[in-house]
Amino acid sequence: MLNVEPPDYYPIVDKLFADELRDALKSFGTEIQRMDVVVDRKGKTLILHFRVVLEREEGFPIPDMETIISGILDKLADDATSSFGNLYGISFRIGRLLIEEKRREKPSETNTKLIVEGPGELRPILARTGKGLVIKMREWGYRPSTVTLSAEDGRVSVVVKMDSRLSTTEKLTLRKALEDKAGAYLKTLTGKRLPVDVKILDPSDKVLKTIERGKKSVEERIQELLEREEVRSLMDALGKGTPSP
Repeated sequence: MLNVEPPDYYPIVDKLFADELRDALKSFGTEIQRMDVVVDRKGKTLILHFRVVLEREEGFPIPDMETIISGILDKLADDATSSFGNLYGISFRIGRLLIEEKRREKPSETNTKLIVEGPGELRPILARTGKGLVIKMREWGYRPSTVTLSAEDGRVSVVVKMDSRLSTTEKLTLRKALEDKAGAYLKTLTGKRLPVDVKILDPSDKVLKTIERGKKSVEERIQELLEREEVRSLMDALGKGTPSP
C-alpha cells in the first residue's frame, strides 16, 4: 500500500520511487507492506520523507537494511533529477527515512515455494518441471526458498532464491546443472527443446544492480508521467512550464 501526501504527487512517487524500491528489495526476500511518503516542496526541490513497513523472512539487521534502502532511494533521487526533473528544472532529494519491520515466519527447510508464470497451456508443464528441479536440488544438498519458472516468447526463465550464501563456483555449477535438467524435462514434456535461462540469487547479491535501468526504460517511465495531465499541471506549478516535445 502506498500513501502520498500531498496526493497530487502520487503518480510521480509511484513511478519513479515506489515501484523501483519494491523490485529491489525482493532480492532479499523482503516485501513492502506499506509505504508512506510526504513530499515537502522547497522552491524547485522536492524533498521526500519515507516511512516503510517491511515484512521479511530473514536477512540483514535493521541498521543494515536502513543503509541499503537509503542507498537505493538516494540513487533513485539522482536518476529522477537527471531524467524527469531535468525536463522541468526541478530536483529530488531524500529526507527522513523511518523503517518498521514485521517478521514473516521462516519456511521449513523442506518447504520450497514454487511460482509459475506463463501461458495457460504451459503452466502445468512449468509446474512439473519446477517440482522436478526442486527434488533434484534437494538430492544435491540445496534447499531453495523459492523457485520461479516463467515462459515468454519460447524461452523459459528459472530464478532460484537461496537463503544461504553460495560461492561463485557453486552458483555457476548449480546454474549449469539446472539448465541441463530443465532443458531435459521440458523436452520430455513438450517434445521440443526450449531455451532455458537460470539465475541463482542469494543474500550476497547486490540490490543496487537490480534497479539499474536502460535508457529506453527510463524514457518509457517519463513518457507515462508526461501523458498524465495532472502531472504536467503539477510540474507547471513548480515554475518552468510544460517541456516541448
